[in-house]
Amino acid sequence: MCRTSRHTRHAALALLLLCLGPAAATPVSAGADAGEIVVWHAYRGEEQKAFEKVVRLAEKAVGTPIRTLSVPYEVYPDKIKNAIPRGHGPDLFIFAHELTGDWTRSGIIDAVASCNDAAVKQEFLPETVGPLCIGGKLYAYPMAFKSLALFYNTTLVDRPPETLEELVAAAKRRTDPATSAYGLVVQTDQFYTLFPFFSGFGGGIRGPDGHYALDTTKNAEALAYVRDLVVKEKIVPEEITGALLTQLFTEGRAAFAVSGPWLVGEIQGKVPFAVSPLPRVAKTRKRMSPFLTIEGVFLSSKSRQKEKAGAVAAFLAGKES
Repeated sequence: MCRTSRHTRHAALALLLLCLGPAAATPVSAGADAGEIVVWHAYRGEEQKAFEKVVRLAEKAVGTPIRTLSVPYEVYPDKIKNAIPRGHGPDLFIFAHELTGDWTRSGIIDAVASCNDAAVKQEFLPETVGPLCIGGKLYAYPMAFKSLALFYNTTLVDRPPETLEELVAAAKRRTDPATSAYGLVVQTDQFYTLFPFFSGFGGGIRGPDGHYALDTTKNAEALAYVRDLVVKEKIVPEEITGALLTQLFTEGRAAFAVSGPWLVGEIQGKVPFAVSPLPRVAKTRKRMSPFLTIEGVFLSSKSRQKEKAGAVAAFLAGKES
């Protein structure tokens, strides 16, 4: 049996830890060792300020420190998918409901309650609970529901257009390539913001039999219409991010914007504006109907403080919040 000195054993242990790398010392969830609950979100502007106020209330109510981290929306889903399975993620995170099924199958999230709990039925609107339920289990507490609407600069526009055709005509008059002014700003690279055009032209994501059907004539017609707004009419920017949309509208270089309530917190007090429902398409007489997003607070399956995290989640989605 080989004998080693105490210094040799310590050196060997240090070498072993070095070889194992970060995995040997990484906690299951960031903040777990400090006893704090870590919450990720994508709020910005006034919305973020309001959320931070609610977090301070939650700390007092639950009796535990809470650390928040703002994550850019564009990279949020990838960070969740990559961080939580490796133990680098938060205890809780706030996001839209559309990936609930994927996160459940991947083991990224744990249920927070039963969908049949009397408290759940009493406190939340049923329309906000259903999309977060899988197999009778509630996988997030609903915090808010949001959809797209039409924002317009009241110094440039007297009244909201009733039809898409009226909107386009007004947008043409407010477009000036020389000053980089656009009549309409909308993120045309995202299906979420494109969908109202689909619905307005009579298309959608499902066919008459209820199955998914995107390759329809009506959807193709809607896409061609949007393409012309960008390429031919040039009243919509070719490439636009959420930040650029906000900048153009705030600076008065966009008469109309298609966005959601998150935009209010970024433009309030900076530009005079009003909000109206999306218009109808005259040809089809159908309104441009947007998706409804349920924003929920999700519990990480890797959290080491699930009881406390669950209590924080319930408070964040509760009446006092």
